[in-house]
Amino acid sequence: MIPFQGTERWAYRTPHGVSAFPLSAEGTSRDAMPCEILPCPASLTGRLSTKPSAVGSRLSHGARCGPTVPAGTPSDSGRQRDERGASAVEFALVVPILMLIVFGIIVYGMVFAQSLSLSNAARQAARSGVISGTTCDQITTLSHDAAGTMGMSGSDATVSIKRGTSQAGSTAACGGGGSTQPCKSQAVGTNIYVTLTYTTHPIVPFIPVPSTLTGDGVYRCEFS
Repeated sequence: MIPFQGTERWAYRTPHGVSAFPLSAEGTSRDAMPCEILPCPASLTGRLSTKPSAVGSRLSHGARCGPTVPAGTPSDSGRQRDERGASAVEFALVVPILMLIVFGIIVYGMVFAQSLSLSNAARQAARSGVISGTTCDQITTLSHDAAGTMGMSGSDATVSIKRGTSQAGSTAACGGGGSTQPCKSQAVGTNIYVTLTYTTHPIVPFIPVPSTLTGDGVYRCEFS
């Protein structure tokens, strides 16, 4: 080691920053130091003892002053590249599952809304059908108007209107045409059954959803 301009002062870096030390009378061996030792410029020797952290980036020739690294030890940049590569692989594995969950929530939310809308429209149409003067055409129109919701047009739903004392034994109520009044001249205890059927069209084809949705409404005739 050769000191700068006759001064025996050397710079070194520890985990706590850059500092300086004078060589002792007996001499200080490079191997005895806890880190890699580099000559300190004479212009900075006066500052090293008072502000050691301020000179770390000003050592001459851009020399790296720091602890010696054993051969074969991975560098910080190499470790950072490895970590970035691992993060990219993890991201690629997680994203498809995350996207499937997100689109599944959207699709099933739409299907649930459509099913709820069909049921509400069927009940509303059946309720109007038991009122005196309501015709089959009016019941159908009301069903289509009330069934519309996100991703579904009410006019795409098929409307079925039946009457009877039970749903199993019910028969078509509009066989006489659209002007037929389902409850007119019917026996006491006759019910009106309105069923709306809709074929689903999911926005994401690979997510399984019911192919057909139905909504049912039933009310007892209030007149005969």
